[in-house]
Amino acid sequence: MGIVNFIIGISMLTLGRKLFWLFVGCMGFAVGFYYTPRIWAIYSDLILLVIAVGGGIVGAILAILFQKVAIVLAGFAAGSFIAVNLMDLLGLHLGQFIWLPHIIGGISGAVLLFFLFDWALIFLSSFSGAALVVQSIHVNPQLEKIVLVTLVVLGSFFQYKLMTSNRSEKIIGSD
Repeated sequence: MGIVNFIIGISMLTLGRKLFWLFVGCMGFAVGFYYTPRIWAIYSDLILLVIAVGGGIVGAILAILFQKVAIVLAGFAAGSFIAVNLMDLLGLHLGQFIWLPHIIGGISGAVLLFFLFDWALIFLSSFSGAALVVQSIHVNPQLEKIVLVTLVVLGSFFQYKLMTSNRSEKIIGSD
C-alpha cells in the first residue's frame, strides 16, 4: 500500500491546485484509507483499498458536480489530516482528546479553503501530499520532519509556478 500512498502523495503535492477534482478525490482516498481501520477495525489491504478508492471516486464526483460542498469537505478532511500528522510528527498524544486536532484542523482547513481558495489549496494539497509521501517511505523520525518540510516547500513552489504560468499564458493569449 506504500506505493499507492506515494503516487497519490506525489499527485497531490504537484497537481493539487491545478486539478481540484484530483485533490478532492485523493483526500477521499486518504480519509477512507486512514479512518476505515480505526472506525470498523478492517485491516485487509484489499478491503481498505476498495473503500479508499470508493472514497476517492465519491470525492472526485463531488468536486465536479458540487464544487462548494467539495471545497468545504476537502478542506475539512485536509485540515484534519494535517493536524493529526503534525501531532504525530511532534510526538504529541492527547489521550481522550484525540478528536480535538481533527475538529480544529478540519474547521481551519474548511474555512481557509473556502475563503482563500488558490493559496489554501496549494498549501493543503502540498502538505497532505507530502505527509502521504513521508508515510510511504518509512525513514527515521528526525529525517521525516526534514523531508516533510522540504516536500511542502517544493510542492508549494511548484504549484505556485504552475498557477502563475497559467495566468500569464491567459493574459498573453488574450491579446
